[in-house]
Amino acid sequence: MKAVWRLPGARQTEDLGAALARGCPWGEAGPRLIYLSGELGAGKTTLAAALLRALGVEEVVRSPSYALIETYAARAGEAVHVDLYRLRGSEELQQLGLSDYLNERTLLLIEWPERAAGALPPPDLELRLELADPLGSGGRNAQVEARSAVGKTWLADTFSEKLSTALEIPILPYSKGYAIGNRMAIKVSDSTVYDLALPKPDYEFDLDLLKLKTVPYEVKAAGKSLIYGTLAEVKLEEPLSAHVYMDSQFKNGEVKIVPASQAVTDDFPAYEDSIDGLFTKLFGVISGDNNPWIKSAAIGPNTDKEIAATRELLKSCK
Repeated sequence: MKAVWRLPGARQTEDLGAALARGCPWGEAGPRLIYLSGELGAGKTTLAAALLRALGVEEVVRSPSYALIETYAARAGEAVHVDLYRLRGSEELQQLGLSDYLNERTLLLIEWPERAAGALPPPDLELRLELADPLGSGGRNAQVEARSAVGKTWLADTFSEKLSTALEIPILPYSKGYAIGNRMAIKVSDSTVYDLALPKPDYEFDLDLLKLKTVPYEVKAAGKSLIYGTLAEVKLEEPLSAHVYMDSQFKNGEVKIVPASQAVTDDFPAYEDSIDGLFTKLFGVISGDNNPWIKSAAIGPNTDKEIAATRELLKSCK
């Protein structure tokens, strides 16, 4: 599971760090790990400081560039900020005693994880910051990828929060094991136990991935171009009245260039881009973007009316 954010400036970078902190799934089963990668000047320090402050760190956030490890008391546990830029090898990593911090209710934020040459435990989230242009004037791109089951829930919650903020409407993600879509027991101080259940939502999106397909596009001596196609069905319904605002299929294709020297093609990332592109373009059109893509992407006679109805409904939810 992967999400990509465009960060025009420092404020947006700080917002993403704070959102990741708010979604942090502190647990008793073990530590939570974030890998933070990116070249010098990509904004790692800005994001890390914002994340730590949002975790409840009240003292001054120090750069661990020289000490390599800085620890902080957070509201729900301990936060450990690690910077491996000056690490000289995996042997030095053992001398740091990083394993001493792999405890319950601990968050480890590790910058420059690639310097550890695979000697680190696997992360829950892997975050990479890249400058949008060489001069840095175009802001940054942040790619966040979930690497564990906990990471998937963490990323889904963060993405939902960011999406909800952008649209200015409440969005509740369904996640197995959460109270959403299930039941939850709560015990208060006098030992009374209540069994809580959330009501059905006012409106419900149902997204179904119907088909993935690869089509050869162009072949040259230097390599070949492939189109990775996605077909999905999108339905928006009001459960109480069973009124359907949208029930249409949409298709999208993204081109990937494969060099002739590449013996094996990894299709999965290309299909991820195709799926992500479909929903990004579709919800852009729903929000009002005049994207000609929709004319060839929509399958069905009433798509224009359905998009207009969906747009008005979302406006009324603000």
